[in-house]
Amino acid sequence: MTNINAKKLIISFVTLFLVIIVRFCIVNDIAKGENVTQQTNTPVKKLYELKVDKKLQCYFDKNYAYIKLPQDFLKKSIDIKIRIYRKNKTTEDYYLTLYQVNNQTFRYKIDGNNVNKVEAYPLNKKIGISITEVTWLQNSVFVDVYKEPKSNISPAFIVVRGYNQNNELCYVSSMNIRNLSEGKERLDIETDTPSDLAYIEAYLEYATIKSTRVVDWACDKIERRVYITATYYEPHFENISQKKAIIDRNQMFDRYLYLKLSGYDLNGKKIALSSRNMVFDIKKLISTEGYAIDTCIAQLNLPETVVPEKWEVECFTSEKAINLLDWVLNRETGDLFIVATNFTSENKLFLAIKGYDEKQNKVFLSSRNMQIQRGIIDTAIISNIPPDVRSVKVEVVPDKADSSYIVDWCLSKNRNLYVVAVNNTAANMLYLVIEGYGDKSNKVFLTTRNMQIQSKTIDTTVISGIPSDIKDVKVKIIENKADSSYVVDWCLDKAGNLYIVTVNNTKKDMQFLVIRGYDDRNNKIFLSSRNVRLKPQTIDTSVISGVPTYLKNIQVEIVQNKSMPSFVVDWCLNKQGNLYIVGINNSERDDNLWVKIEGYDQKGQKIWVGSRNFRVRKGTIDTCIVNNIPAYVKKVNVSILPEQDGVKIQEKLFDRERRKLYIIITNYGNDKNIKIQVNGFDANGRLVYKSMYNANAKSNIVGAHTINISNSKIERVEINVK
Repeated sequence: MTNINAKKLIISFVTLFLVIIVRFCIVNDIAKGENVTQQTNTPVKKLYELKVDKKLQCYFDKNYAYIKLPQDFLKKSIDIKIRIYRKNKTTEDYYLTLYQVNNQTFRYKIDGNNVNKVEAYPLNKKIGISITEVTWLQNSVFVDVYKEPKSNISPAFIVVRGYNQNNELCYVSSMNIRNLSEGKERLDIETDTPSDLAYIEAYLEYATIKSTRVVDWACDKIERRVYITATYYEPHFENISQKKAIIDRNQMFDRYLYLKLSGYDLNGKKIALSSRNMVFDIKKLISTEGYAIDTCIAQLNLPETVVPEKWEVECFTSEKAINLLDWVLNRETGDLFIVATNFTSENKLFLAIKGYDEKQNKVFLSSRNMQIQRGIIDTAIISNIPPDVRSVKVEVVPDKADSSYIVDWCLSKNRNLYVVAVNNTAANMLYLVIEGYGDKSNKVFLTTRNMQIQSKTIDTTVISGIPSDIKDVKVKIIENKADSSYVVDWCLDKAGNLYIVTVNNTKKDMQFLVIRGYDDRNNKIFLSSRNVRLKPQTIDTSVISGVPTYLKNIQVEIVQNKSMPSFVVDWCLNKQGNLYIVGINNSERDDNLWVKIEGYDQKGQKIWVGSRNFRVRKGTIDTCIVNNIPAYVKKVNVSILPEQDGVKIQEKLFDRERRKLYIIITNYGNDKNIKIQVNGFDANGRLVYKSMYNANAKSNIVGAHTINISNSKIERVEINVK
């Protein structure tokens, strides 16, 4: 029984211990990275107790405090206090240990735009840590420091800054400091140094103020690179050694600092951009209790013609870097620099670039498939921006899954049409239709583009030669219809040019178009045709000239070919007596289509017949016009006569009102003269007219013959070939 109770007691203690562990593991704090805090632990509090000496000359300009040091402060270790007065009536105190070699003016970067004034003081009493010497090799900088016995204040980090012979800042680096031993100690900062480095200065900073910020940067112009030193503050890990807490697993990840670099020329004009991803390792953040410094080197992969005189660096945490997008156009070189972050679900961004002239008219478009991994910042450089582009605007285009769409378009002064499109379909082709409009917003121009664009990308195409009278354009994507050919659109301009857009998704490379024109009462008064040679799986534009501009409506369609050798597609008769006929020759040779034309009066009675030898090349469509159709013919019917050996009478018609006999003769053979016996009968069937007609039947044609009969008694006519 005693053993059972002992076991229960042990289990209870184990359960209680596990509950305590779980409670420690649940942490609700989220790392903000932008927090600023005034440190209050015991060693740092002693800094505030130190008295200061006479105020130093100091001023604040463009986020920097400039502190003038006495001459005897050079090549000595000096402790100073910098007090920042903010416009919101708060103050911040920074404590530094300086080691200046040549520069009597010490420059210190301060974040924020709400600085009211800055004051600086040397300390009356030493902090207890001093810098005694700074030396360097090609890949390292050595800083000798001395910590006095019983000193319990340690700096948070050290910053070293190097200058060339012209006293230009060309190097900066840093090192985190955890615990310094009493006495002398050498700090080894491993960073590649510039080839023109002349001397190095250094300073220690104490953690009275903690923040995420860019501490300083320097440009190595020889190697075209920028050194950037920055701090990262993560409150979640602050005083973790004292708390002896269990770290939340959700906080165990590296912190990113996103750097944007802006390059300026001698006149202070921004001419370039670059970027860098700076990673603060989780182990380093824990070891420094949430406040770490680090240095990175940004290699400037700029065009050779772009050489900034100075750089400025901004930093952003992940919360501030979402949707970060910036750009600058170097008009002298025509290079556009774009910096962006990517927090989407894809490892890419679709960028649209819009260019404007001096009057803010959009005159240029381009695009970029920016390959950028998720969660990072990167730079894109687009060259050859036209010189007439005075300003640009860059937009991230939303990625619409499984759809293709036009992002934007614009027409330049030299009549180039820029079109930006996104292709999210499986095909690597988009069919574009461009509609052009005149002064009265009427459509007067059409053209097309088979846009070669990889699937899941954005791209730009440029269409040249847009007519000068086009005032506005519209661009649209045509949905691809598999295994079919179809007319997309058409329009007629003032000069009688008919623009027709067609798509061919068949295996044939020839399409037959028929064009129908109508008057204001929707009467068909015009016909034409076009053989469109169009490669399979493409879109194209055809232009037909000479189309009457008085037409009120036009219809265009693709003629579906038939298996028969030749056939009439359509016809129409206008008021001027012009008969338009469209036909197709599907035979194996260029041939005459034997066309028979039947004319009818207002009552629908056949009163006239005619013919036409319609010459059409093999495998094509064509249009012919038959003039001088009699005015009393109100309606016609058109058909193709069959090819029959020898001479054949295909049709005879006697118009009793006009006393005319019409005969249609075909001859599928050699030229031949034939005699036709014409017999006329009266109402009682008596033969009252008899005549012989000589007809010349030419080889391989159809002929229409008209015989005038003056006998008014004739009601019926019969003919015989002799």
